[in-house]
Amino acid sequence: MASFDLPFSDLPTYLTCENHQACATLSPMKLIDLAAQTGAECALSDGDIEINAVACLDEAQPGDITFLSNPKYTNKVATTRASTIYVSETTEIVRTDLAILRAKDPYLAFTRALVVFHPRPDFEAYWDPTARSKE
Repeated sequence: MASFDLPFSDLPTYLTCENHQACATLSPMKLIDLAAQTGAECALSDGDIEINAVACLDEAQPGDITFLSNPKYTNKVATTRASTIYVSETTEIVRTDLAILRAKDPYLAFTRALVVFHPRPDFEAYWDPTARSKE
């Protein structure tokens, strides 16, 4: 399965926000719980880290989770302010202050995290009483 790094401008409207931390609909989540919900693995020693939001490498703040799936962005790992990062099972990260979540597909795991923190808004089903079907 291929992985792609898309800019946040390509995300559906319900997943974007001017202030990403203000948009998170859930309270902070323990890293071990987020790993379980997104199909990733983390070191047990990092399991109690609290994640507040999801963000791209450039915009992440402490308490955020980010991802790296395209090797051309590896240099951004050195400057990200994120607390945690999704990476592939074989990616080496030298920063010791960054908790690592390993996933077969880090982009997919990050997308799942987006859905966890920004679930689709609920809506009521509606049936228009004037609707008619052809018979």
